[in-house]
Amino acid sequence: NSHQSAGMPAVLLLLATMMPGSARSLFSGAPLLYRLSGGARKFSTSPLSAAAPLAQGSLEVLEATRKRMAKAGVDALVIPSDDPHLSEYVASCFERRAFVSGFTGSAGAAVVFADDLDNPSEDGAACGGLVWTDGRYHLQAEKELGPGWGLMKSGNPGVPEVAEYLASHVAGGGTVGVDPSCHSAASCEALRRALAAKGVALTFTTSAGAVEKDDGHGGGEDGHAAGEASLGSNWVDEVWGSERPPLPVAPLRVHSLDVAGKTPQDKLQELRQAVKQAGADATMVASLDEVAWLLNLRGADVECNPVFLSYVLVGPETATLFVDPAKVTQDVARHLAANGVEVLPYESASEGMREAVEVRGWRVLGDPNRLNAEMWSLVPAPMQIVVPPPPGAAPGQKGNSPLAEAKSVKNACELAGMEAAHVRDGAAVACFFAWLFETVHSPERATASLLDEVDIDETVTQFRKELSPRHFVGLSFPTIAGADGHGAIVHYRASREDPENFPVGHVGPDTMLLLDSGAQYLDGTTDVTRTIHLGDPTPLQREAFTRVLKGHIGVDSCTFPEGTPGFVLDVLARKSLWEAGMDYAHGTGHGVGAGLNVHEGPMGIAPRYANLNTLKPGMVISNEPGFYHTPPHNEKGFGIRIENLLQIVAAEPKGPVAPLKKFLKFKRLTQIPIQRALIDISLLTPSEVAWIDAYHEEVSGNVAPLLADRPSVLKWLDEWTRPLVAN
Repeated sequence: NSHQSAGMPAVLLLLATMMPGSARSLFSGAPLLYRLSGGARKFSTSPLSAAAPLAQGSLEVLEATRKRMAKAGVDALVIPSDDPHLSEYVASCFERRAFVSGFTGSAGAAVVFADDLDNPSEDGAACGGLVWTDGRYHLQAEKELGPGWGLMKSGNPGVPEVAEYLASHVAGGGTVGVDPSCHSAASCEALRRALAAKGVALTFTTSAGAVEKDDGHGGGEDGHAAGEASLGSNWVDEVWGSERPPLPVAPLRVHSLDVAGKTPQDKLQELRQAVKQAGADATMVASLDEVAWLLNLRGADVECNPVFLSYVLVGPETATLFVDPAKVTQDVARHLAANGVEVLPYESASEGMREAVEVRGWRVLGDPNRLNAEMWSLVPAPMQIVVPPPPGAAPGQKGNSPLAEAKSVKNACELAGMEAAHVRDGAAVACFFAWLFETVHSPERATASLLDEVDIDETVTQFRKELSPRHFVGLSFPTIAGADGHGAIVHYRASREDPENFPVGHVGPDTMLLLDSGAQYLDGTTDVTRTIHLGDPTPLQREAFTRVLKGHIGVDSCTFPEGTPGFVLDVLARKSLWEAGMDYAHGTGHGVGAGLNVHEGPMGIAPRYANLNTLKPGMVISNEPGFYHTPPHNEKGFGIRIENLLQIVAAEPKGPVAPLKKFLKFKRLTQIPIQRALIDISLLTPSEVAWIDAYHEEVSGNVAPLLADRPSVLKWLDEWTRPLVAN
């Protein structure tokens, strides 16, 4: 599940390009930002009907947003992907960027401009908004963006960051607007500084509708300055109106102690010690997975992520959960009471923070990169305690929430659950692949309609439910089933809803299929990618697959010293690809939660040299190099990715001298074979052949006992796990 970009991770560090061209405003009262030769063009002048529901990504939505901007004299409005908790995946009511632009990927930012721009995605056309997203989503965004939108391909050479672009294109005296409840405090401050240097103001809204505006001449340490403006509340919500989905109301459930491994009382006590050690009295836990982990609770407010909208304010002797009380069942209420946790409404979290500093006088520990600007601004600067860097931190390394590392380093119960979940998951995927090959190549199928990608998605999910009837909760992310060229869209999602614009791919005897899927179980979270060919692969497909496999083996089999940050290992995944002039535009590995979010920080394996968080025993991380072929004209494209989840464990290197430091290595969790027919053995070293055979022997030994009553699947498993080279 390749969810990490190889480029800049933060919304305000996304990159964009812009070609000069002529432009003029759609609205006569808005200031002109771009005055260049060539005359004036408009991409639309159609009137907006306020009574009709507005379609996602429609021109009417864009126009309505620009009209709201014109009313307040704002020149650009930044719309991120985030919710108030800065989540990667958000509840549908917070999918504002998708509603405005039509682009549904999990990462990126939209910027709506008061004036028309030259569209960088379409020569000779104009646009009113730009979307920045990284290499995982370039193809998807090209397909999804609505009329009037241009695509900024982040990570391409020579393109400026969003903040840099705005600072250089918005005229002095102009204004850029953001909703501080869905931007981090750190990103708002970085944007404020970049704009202020050019005399451009950054305007913030608040949930109460009040506005603080920085006029570009500086502000306080929290990035706010005096001055009122009429920005109001979130504009996208105003445009969305009654069609906006409501806040989710799914009930909470207790995550049992036998898989959590530690009580909330113990976790709260350890957190209080970390807060005190940092010189603070309290902390507001805002990241949804941290709240869920801390309190041993799970929810269903966000698709595929077992989290719930909430905050936790932890004081010296108190803990308050801010959540919709309707979600708190009797079991959950007893669980919270037994662990000393009070419950207050979700909407009162800001008041709770205000009371903590104004009434109780608490100094608050926080991470400006993980707290939204609105929440952090409630703490006066003298009472803000920023999370310190870890002991022995490298120069420039920033600190993390005390819970981020505690959650990422799994205890024995969490790891045992992850192992058990992966064995059952392996059995389910074995059943699926055995079914798929038998179905596609059956004589009856030759005269029937082909399977499609939605069939693939639904069937692999059904096998997961069937093989884990007591543990299956749901998917850990929307299944990516990409046939042939769709496999080259890194985060592709098949749907039959719009066959004219987004036709679903079909799967037959000559299809190359990339299947990236996973599940949430009561005892663990899985995420695996396998690329298979249902017929005879081409020489290019076999070479590319083998080079991806060599990179996968390179990471899996490495030994590294304690204190190594993940980016150091990234080159091992790319070495063989680079030798053939190949690469991939996403990270190699992301952390994974235990019965929690499929994406977890703070560590990762990617060419992001700024991520200095080190790999530690007990962490679980993915290993997923890839290659994506998008040829011109009518040639078939394809995508390749091979992904396993790995546990970091202690290593004992055997050498001529005693090790001077501790070393680490990986232990495989994923138990699913790799297709032998796609491997070009001539490109492998003897040690790589031995790795494949050893892995397949491990998979067979762990998974076969669960398939004793399925002889056809056992036959498939035996075929796929036999030695690569016959003895």
